[in-house]
Amino acid sequence: MCILLASQDPNPDYNLIVITNRDEFHHREAAPLNFWREKPHILAGRDLLAGGTWLGINKNGYLAAITNISEGTGTAQEFTTRGNIVAEFLDGKMKAKNFAKALRNRHGNYNGFNLIVYDGTTLYWDSNRSGKGEIISYQPFAVSNTTPNNRWRKTERLKKSFNEAIEDPSSDLPNCLLSILMPSSSNKASESVGPTTRLDTLKENIFIRGNNYGTRCSSVILFGSDGLISFTERRFNPSGEITGQNTVNINLALSNHQGTQ
Repeated sequence: MCILLASQDPNPDYNLIVITNRDEFHHREAAPLNFWREKPHILAGRDLLAGGTWLGINKNGYLAAITNISEGTGTAQEFTTRGNIVAEFLDGKMKAKNFAKALRNRHGNYNGFNLIVYDGTTLYWDSNRSGKGEIISYQPFAVSNTTPNNRWRKTERLKKSFNEAIEDPSSDLPNCLLSILMPSSSNKASESVGPTTRLDTLKENIFIRGNNYGTRCSSVILFGSDGLISFTERRFNPSGEITGQNTVNINLALSNHQGTQ
């Protein structure tokens, strides 16, 4: 289970804001946010099992993210990891809508997914469990592990919390957005939590705590109207305790980057 919220032009200071929680098995190793050695224009975390990523940006100001779609307890055959879709978009120069349309020829190669892509102008959603994609024109847009027409409680709660955060001009926005992705005191760790078990719980909680499966990291990406992109990733252990955090900036005007740990 994962959750993502995106808002284009939420106020004069930002062209785009994206916040996410990535949920995964804790034993599945991942590399923290960084520029990829073999593709240094890509900034993303990395799934070390399959080699792809769930969320990333590049030095051209593109963004891509993917959430898996929950489809019961059966295991579907997957020819290609869905994380490669994100890397493919970030490694190219296709416009968001054109990329999503071209990908439709290969939808059958993947298990269910939601894809969100941004090319600096257009924010676009598509899914291989939907007849067509669409430009994201309503704000804010939130999606979890079903198509956006199925509203889950946690996506509605996240949208409400986001609107409250963005309307407070005095707030430390990055930390405020990270805080609304954090666990609530009522969400207790459970040994049985998994991607296809206790679906009601997974639909309810923005942050998942579990000994085997849960929220591995939170991310906040701010596309400033001044051309500065700030990408923060906060990582967690099974108890929901913070184990690391780093922020990397990309200045589109200079096409370089700087990072802070």
